[in-house]
Amino acid sequence: FFFKQKTAYEISLGLVGSEMCIRDRGDRVACLWKTLRFMMIPFAHWPDNYMAYLEEDNILFSSDLFGSHYSTPKAFSTSSAEQRLAAKTYYAEIMMPFRPQITRYTRLVRELKPRLIAPAHGPVWYDPDMILSRYEKWTSDGVKRLAAIPYVSMHESTRLMVERLAIKLSEKGISIICRDLGHHPDSLAVETGHLLTDLADAAAVIFASPTVLGGPHPNVAYAALVTNAVRPKTRFYGMIGSYGWGTKISETLDSLTANLKAERLEPVLAKGLPTEDDYQRLDRLAAELAEKILALPDLID
Repeated sequence: FFFKQKTAYEISLGLVGSEMCIRDRGDRVACLWKTLRFMMIPFAHWPDNYMAYLEEDNILFSSDLFGSHYSTPKAFSTSSAEQRLAAKTYYAEIMMPFRPQITRYTRLVRELKPRLIAPAHGPVWYDPDMILSRYEKWTSDGVKRLAAIPYVSMHESTRLMVERLAIKLSEKGISIICRDLGHHPDSLAVETGHLLTDLADAAAVIFASPTVLGGPHPNVAYAALVTNAVRPKTRFYGMIGSYGWGTKISETLDSLTANLKAERLEPVLAKGLPTEDDYQRLDRLAAELAEKILALPDLID
């Protein structure tokens, strides 16, 4: 591992291997009257990542772990909703693909009981339990009574289907977040980032798309591809959509989300504007999905 690490630094940064000192797990470095102890945390999210623990002051420098893409005039984190949301988004976009590893590292830090956690990205956590308790929820297998519906609608057919499904799920006690991936010309990356944040603890994701050149709308395809890459713990996957002559949106989205370990529900596709029969099929999908979510044994708040 250390040979590969040195080689990577030589190639990517132009460093000279003989001038590098790679620290092993548990190594200590004395800096005058302070001592740093190093802990390896590979794939959080870099394969060569480390944390450093300042023993005398009980401060953990956690590198990327517990970070956020968030800036504030204050060096120390507050309990603001903005900071908590930024931390969740960072987890979803950066750490979620490595959930098994992050679970172990969170447990390690909990046992360490640091006074402060100082990540490389974002403010310091002066109350470590605030972020540790959230990471414990996000990395657990538990999910919320929540369904995320990312969608695009070009001629209102898909939007009508999304509204019907959202209303029926809500009536059955399921929280709903609908993300319009085509609302603004520059909103794709932003809305997809919001979607990933939703999927950190959502029980279900339902992609909704019109048919474009036989497949899903490109914005929906992009969101599906990114969702597949981060591998959320979502339990149920579904898709709804519309078409004119013919469609392969279900097959295409299935292939784009092959990494998802979620139970796949029967798709609902409408030819043109949804008919009363299409609405009835959406109602049955809502009833089936709500029943499955509410029956989960490990729902979280």
